[in-house]
Amino acid sequence: MTPRYGQLTYTSLEGDGITAGWQVKETTGGITPAEARLLVSRIRIPLNPIEQPPRFPTPDQLQALPRRLAYSRINDNVAAYWHTAPAGLDGAGRPGNVFAHVLLDRAASDMAQNPRPIELWQSSRWLTPYGCPAVAAAMLSDEVPKTGGAVTAESVVQFVCDVGMRRLRTLCGLLDAVSAALDGGPAVVMGVESADIAAQWIGAVSFMMSRGTAGRLGFSTFDRSSDLEDLLRSGLHLVAMPRADLADVPPAVVAIDDAESITLGELNGRQHRTHRSQKIAVTAWSAMTRVAFVDPISAAQLLVDIDESASGLIDAGLPPALPMAISALDRSWGEDVESEAKSVIATDPQAARTYWSH
Repeated sequence: MTPRYGQLTYTSLEGDGITAGWQVKETTGGITPAEARLLVSRIRIPLNPIEQPPRFPTPDQLQALPRRLAYSRINDNVAAYWHTAPAGLDGAGRPGNVFAHVLLDRAASDMAQNPRPIELWQSSRWLTPYGCPAVAAAMLSDEVPKTGGAVTAESVVQFVCDVGMRRLRTLCGLLDAVSAALDGGPAVVMGVESADIAAQWIGAVSFMMSRGTAGRLGFSTFDRSSDLEDLLRSGLHLVAMPRADLADVPPAVVAIDDAESITLGELNGRQHRTHRSQKIAVTAWSAMTRVAFVDPISAAQLLVDIDESASGLIDAGLPPALPMAISALDRSWGEDVESEAKSVIATDPQAARTYWSH
């Protein structure tokens, strides 16, 4: 029986008995040649940090270098994670080597007990060797990457509710932009200070939807505008990049700067407006979020409710706002929210049958 997970590593190698150059170093979990070709075709080698590392970086400098975690569905049942880390000089002494550790999930449609994909950020099981000897020695284990503990429901609440940052406005615009992207609209590019900040934004979006819907969200924690064309072809919905790169993002993509305030719109009224005057259609998702995130306690309860609401449904193709809408009605958020919540539930036949039969 083919295991659910397979792994693959890819890097530049050179040495005795090795054909020099970029190549698959190792596979586990029965990765087939066809799977390997597909996974390798989606590896983006350049990391291109804004500040290049010194030739012999300290551990702290290494930790500060950007790492990329990208995730996307390959088809309805299969998804993959691509974790890319700087690896220093290759065997020929050339700078710019990277080490890609890829995780293939052959049963991605079964998300009921799985973590949301962004929770694998900072997992200690991602291989991140630096330097030629470490790269040569790096070996996959039978244990696949699990949650890293950096992006959690608690971290997301703390991040969004940080009173000094005023992130709720940005979150509302981001939710509606991502909702449109999941529905076939333009991809969303977010300008941020670091990949860690990017991971929290991706986490905020992911925890505001069910696990199954989060499993459909394609994302990357770090890329550059020079790679955007390839990213859009790969079907990602939400891509983070250094804030300075937003100037090069084409108008066909929704660009959000997390340091700039979004002018919020109204449901069935004016649209949100970004820092560069791009318009984002307002949905019930953001309208309900503005009510739910009145304080950290209410926000934390909402995230618990989202998982509980989705657990009573077949979590495949649920609208992003649906679990929140069920929570809004169950907890009687108020008349202003009730009609919005009912309209969301009515869009999903499964949820409507389940909820209205109570």
